Amino acid sequence: MMKNLILISGILIISCFTLLAQENNNIENVDYLIANVKENIVYFGVDNPIKVVVSNYDMSEINVEVEGAKIKTTDTPSLYVVYDIDPNAGSIVTINLFHKNRKIGNSSFRVLYAPKPVISFSGLKLKQNSQVHMGLLLSKSIIASMSDDPGSAFAYYFMYKVESFTFEIENDNGEINSFKVEGNSLRDNEEALESLKEKGKSGNKVYFKDFVVVGGGVIYNNFPSICVTLL
Repeated sequence: MMKNLILISGILIISCFTLLAQENNNIENVDYLIANVKENIVYFGVDNPIKVVVSNYDMSEINVEVEGAKIKTTDTPSLYVVYDIDPNAGSIVTINLFHKNRKIGNSSFRVLYAPKPVISFSGLKLKQNSQVHMGLLLSKSIIASMSDDPGSAFAYYFMYKVESFTFEIENDNGEINSFKVEGNSLRDNEEALESLKEKGKSGNKVYFKDFVVVGGGVIYNNFPSICVTLL
């Protein structure tokens, strides 16, 4: 009788360990994919599309969480968006997968800033010391945009806004009058506009400098100044 009890107990113990081992193996061997649709990098200030696929489970049973950012679902099954990356979170964002509160996988992505924009006048890039007509400066707005250099191609559509800049104009005596413009056009500062109309004579130099550009919650500055000569 005692031998039978010992035998039965041993079988039950072995069965329990076998079930636990099988359950752990199922969790550990789950096949999953966490991939950025565009690049294996996530960027500040953009919606980063992330594809999540888990084998053997319905995605409705999977919780997707992110460390150092926010994540949201989309209308496309298994497609998520990582956004609002915390600048203080470090250089890595980690996405974790859970099934019934049990972690089944994760993947980490490097975090980078979007490329610094380039300054132009409504798409017209003025070279240093180039000669321009005053009418162009009066009519054009200063914009910041992605570089069109093929070597700096960016996978995302990204919007920048020129918040302010400094405009300086040289008069006949060589003196410099300086104006802070809040906006992206001389039309945003009446004094600067009138100064250009009054003192903007052929041969005089004008300067655009101290640009402040915002994009994706990031402030960009330290752009090179632009000096042109009026025709």
